[in-house]
Amino acid sequence: ALERLRQERDALLTEATAGWAPGELADFTGQLRRFVQDLTDHLPTLASVAGGAVDLPEKDR
Repeated sequence: ALERLRQERDALLTEATAGWAPGELADFTGQLRRFVQDLTDHLPTLASVAGGAVDLPEKDR
C-alpha cells in the first residue's frame, strides 16, 4: 500500500513539474528540502502547543 502511494505521489509531482526547466526544478527541490528540515526542527514546539508531552530546551519554555 505504501509503495502504491509513493508511486502515485511521484507520478503527480512528475506531471506537475513536467514543463519546468532543470534550474527551476533544482531550486524547488532545494527549497522543499529546506522547508521540510525547518518544519522537522520545529515539530517538538508544535507538539507542545497541541498538548503533547515534549521536553523543550530552556530557551523555548
